[in-house]
Amino acid sequence: MLAIARQILWNAEAFLEAAERQDLVDDRLRLGVTELIACTWLHRFLRRFREVYPSVSVELEVGLTGEIEKKLATGQIDLALQTGSFDREAGRTIHLRTYPYIWVAAPALAQANGTNRSMVNLLKGPVLTHGRNTVASKELARYAEAKRLAMNQVVYSSSLASSVQMTVDGMGFALLPAALVRDQLQSRSLVQIDIEWLPSPLEFYARFNPKRVPRFVEVAAGFAAEIANSGN
Repeated sequence: MLAIARQILWNAEAFLEAAERQDLVDDRLRLGVTELIACTWLHRFLRRFREVYPSVSVELEVGLTGEIEKKLATGQIDLALQTGSFDREAGRTIHLRTYPYIWVAAPALAQANGTNRSMVNLLKGPVLTHGRNTVASKELARYAEAKRLAMNQVVYSSSLASSVQMTVDGMGFALLPAALVRDQLQSRSLVQIDIEWLPSPLEFYARFNPKRVPRFVEVAAGFAAEIANSGN
């Protein structure tokens, strides 16, 4: 009965799409995103979605990839915009964009440390980065272990925005996605530092289960790919 009910709803939505009356689709989109997306192009995506589906409300969940993926698997959200790799199947996965990491610091801190910058010297002082269980943090830990470098000065934060502000305040060097600090680099409140090691870039994906969600979720995933590749 549930499958039949879903098919009826999909057919009704398909009828409105064929008539180009997506404005009559009255539903909700339960959206889960990571903080990097929330701090970069999320607002542009929401505006694009609202232009086409003005009667669809959006329930937004911002969290770590693991939390977003779990809620997608349990049906608590319809569309996940998250990083790979994945612990659970979703149904459909669309690649969005690759985001490289860079090392940054406040200008005064960078100048005080001169040109003798290496991972050996960097890890002797505070290093700010994202959560302990992120891919970048795990790769940093493996690198430090292989080189027998201490990790006791690494400061993990579940909030990327807080990491950026702490870096601007001169509290340490930081390993962050380049897109996140674009504005700070342009204003020179942060400067990029050349270091011999960087983690793997972040790979972002749109994920959803087409058997459990309305038709407009796939359209929304397409909008995400369009917006993600239109700029930072």
